[in-house]
Amino acid sequence: MPVKGKDSIEEGFSPASAGPILNPEAAAQPELYQRKACWNPVLYQVEGGDLLLFYKIGSRVSDWTGWVKRSSDGGRTWSERLLIAAATDNEGPLLGPIKNKPIASRGRLIAPTSIEEGGWRLYFEYSDDNGLTWRRTDYVAADEGVKAIQPAIMKLSDGRLAALCRTKNERVGMTTSSDNGATWTKLELIDVPQNNSGLDVVTHSTGVHYMVCNDKPVPQGIARGKGVRTPLSLLRSTDGRNWQHVMTLEDSPISQYSYPSIIEASDGSLHIVYTWRRQRIRHRQLIINN
Repeated sequence: MPVKGKDSIEEGFSPASAGPILNPEAAAQPELYQRKACWNPVLYQVEGGDLLLFYKIGSRVSDWTGWVKRSSDGGRTWSERLLIAAATDNEGPLLGPIKNKPIASRGRLIAPTSIEEGGWRLYFEYSDDNGLTWRRTDYVAADEGVKAIQPAIMKLSDGRLAALCRTKNERVGMTTSSDNGATWTKLELIDVPQNNSGLDVVTHSTGVHYMVCNDKPVPQGIARGKGVRTPLSLLRSTDGRNWQHVMTLEDSPISQYSYPSIIEASDGSLHIVYTWRRQRIRHRQLIINN
């Protein structure tokens, strides 16, 4: 079986350049994989510094280890991969941002992350040296039966941070921090429908928050608690808790639109990227009138 932690890329696993996995039993038995997959890449530009590429390596989610590459020339060339480094010995394995981008807040880089092994739980990793070393928070507390992963962070007008997340509970989850990401409040469910799918948020330079998500509840009786990931919508909020529908980006009865990302460009426009029907990646630019 693959070894977790720093030694999880073992000898005997072939590199990606060796081509596809040929073992016919590998699909059903991940421990027989001839090479491990790379998962959930996240790009982040440190202001005035390196471009960071975070990703995970593993046979499956429970086997993930967190890695980072750095580029000092805008992505033209990259460093060797580095295991995400802990600032202290007691941090344990670190994964980096699990799906959504980190944010910079008062000199600190904060990465939203989560685990699925042993039950869905979210937490945060933070760096005070521009991503060279990291520490992690405790798991965010939640009521029994509330299962959440893949948080996305925004900055509230009162100085607090807030994170929204994917849940299995038919509503978006929310937690806040008053100490720049070191501790977080108990997770609560807010009044935004959620069908167990990835979302992302951004705080615009005007102070308005925008969320892109599949804002439709899971139909009753659906196996595994997952609805079809459509429609994909843009929502708007001035306080991070109460949201209004702005527009439907995509909707289809025959397919889905998933795992969105959203950022603000230097000209104030919003850029949204998402999976289009599991066939392509679509990019949309929106001009915002607040």
